[in-house]
Amino acid sequence: MKKLVWLVVCVILWSPLFSQKTALFGQKKKEEAAVSLDDGLPWAEGSILLTDETEMRGQVRYDDRTGTLSFHDGDDARIFNERRVIAFDFLDQKLNKKRQFVTLPFEDPTTHTSQLYFFEILKELRQFAILTKSDQLAVVTKEYATPSSSGFDPSGMPLPSQGPSIVVTKTTAARLESIYLMDKDGVIRRLFKTSIEYDPDALTQEDSENEKGKALRKDYLLECIGKNRYTLLEQYARENKLSFKRKEDLLKIIDYYVLRLEPSEG
Repeated sequence: MKKLVWLVVCVILWSPLFSQKTALFGQKKKEEAAVSLDDGLPWAEGSILLTDETEMRGQVRYDDRTGTLSFHDGDDARIFNERRVIAFDFLDQKLNKKRQFVTLPFEDPTTHTSQLYFFEILKELRQFAILTKSDQLAVVTKEYATPSSSGFDPSGMPLPSQGPSIVVTKTTAARLESIYLMDKDGVIRRLFKTSIEYDPDALTQEDSENEKGKALRKDYLLECIGKNRYTLLEQYARENKLSFKRKEDLLKIIDYYVLRLEPSEG
């Protein structure tokens, strides 16, 4: 596995955290366990770097809805938790690209407790990295009222309602995905959060980003790249109709930064 320069150095510096008791991070203990090879999720060629520096190569499967990392090499099949893994990667056939993940400690801003999480590396630059983390899938049930129907007239038009409204229940599975900025000191700060909704009867459908409730913390990005460069990025985004608050647009903006504006090493 190709190690990720400064970002992996940060992980190694934090390595003593991986050996501490899980209770310190407020997370439930998940031991390595046997894994089913046929539960509908795709396997992909990949590798896992363990905290004892063992590198395992074989078939990797990561369920970002539950945070479950599975591995098999034909002879052995196991599930790993965050405390046992430094980093892992696999070739995503659907996206046709290699996806890379690292395990990092992160403090929940609500509970103020630290846990280890798998973060996906979206972009790694000289001074910072763009990461993402998906939260667990949560089923949400919503109820709303619709007028009852009294039938149709001869022309096919609906007749006025004569009875009470009908309560319709809609169930969706909502998942939150957060985009983070990690600086060279290892500080992780959330840029924005997006809500992704699934139809429970068609969980394989394409994800759709929901703009509602997003709030970009542009001060974090501005702090890393400076006011002048950030102003140029804003201009580029306006000219190309890109939004800092959409993941795919943000990655295009960061690509432009790397190509045109990122300071050289030295």
